[in-house]
Amino acid sequence: ADTHTQQVKEDDLVDWFEDILASPIQVHHSSAEQFADTFALRDLSQTLKEPEFYFPLTSVNVADLAKLLGEHRRRDLETKSTHKLNGMLHGFIDLLFEYKGKYYVADYKSNYLGDSLEEYNSDAMTQAIEAHDYDLQYLIYSWALHQMLSQRLQNYSFAEHFGGVYYFFLRGMSRSGPDMSGIYQRQITSEEMEILTQIFDTSKTGDSA
Repeated sequence: ADTHTQQVKEDDLVDWFEDILASPIQVHHSSAEQFADTFALRDLSQTLKEPEFYFPLTSVNVADLAKLLGEHRRRDLETKSTHKLNGMLHGFIDLLFEYKGKYYVADYKSNYLGDSLEEYNSDAMTQAIEAHDYDLQYLIYSWALHQMLSQRLQNYSFAEHFGGVYYFFLRGMSRSGPDMSGIYQRQITSEEMEILTQIFDTSKTGDSA
């Protein structure tokens, strides 16, 4: 009986993973389009799982990061910090993938937002992302991808090649759910990337911590 129960649980888990992999993901290329295309995780062939990034921080102003994050959220974030970051920033990104010539940052989240798929909607996911500062996380990940593409992709153009960000709230993803249930999508503007480049400018001089 125990073996049968274990097998049922394993089968349920496999079915759940397959459902996640089949969930339709919409691609938004501009604010003027509702969506430009649809794919699923199972369709992806060009992926990089848990790539590592490692870059120096030289006099990175915390207030500048807070200002950018507030503008990204479209509201002011008050900070009086004069702290500057020095040293090395090291991390891993869950997934980088390419789809139709554009490259994307992706991260998997297991946050519980409710019992129904409908509760994993855009507003609820945005609230969770801001509450946990996942948006600061993906801004840093985006800059890391931008640097990687700049170094490795011939004739790289941010506008042409950088696709944006996806955060996958796994509990809310299903091929039978509402459109984009459990799937948070956000584009990074060229202005935001320019600001990130200024903030993380490795040519600045300063003391290392």
